[in-house]
Amino acid sequence: MRPLLLIGHRLIVANRRFLSGPASRIFWLKLIVVLVFGLGLSMSPHLWIGPRSYPVAPVFQSQQWLGHPVDYAMFAALFALAA
Repeated sequence: MRPLLLIGHRLIVANRRFLSGPASRIFWLKLIVVLVFGLGLSMSPHLWIGPRSYPVAPVFQSQQWLGHPVDYAMFAALFALAA
C-alpha cells in the first residue's frame, strides 16, 4: 500500500497547480467530461459492438459495415482517444 501512496503523493505534488490553482476549474471540467464519456461508453457496449437489432446507417454512401472484429478495435479506440 505504501508504494501506491508514494505514487499518489508524487502525482499530487507534480500537479498541485491544476488541483487548486487558477487552472483548476478547467482541469476538473475536462476530467469530469472524460469520466462521464467513459462511463457512458461502458454502460452501453451493445450499442457499439456486435450484432445489432437495428440497421446500420453509414455516414457515406460508399461506406460499408466493416464487421464484428473491427467493432472491438473502434470501441477501444474511443476509450484511448478520450484519455
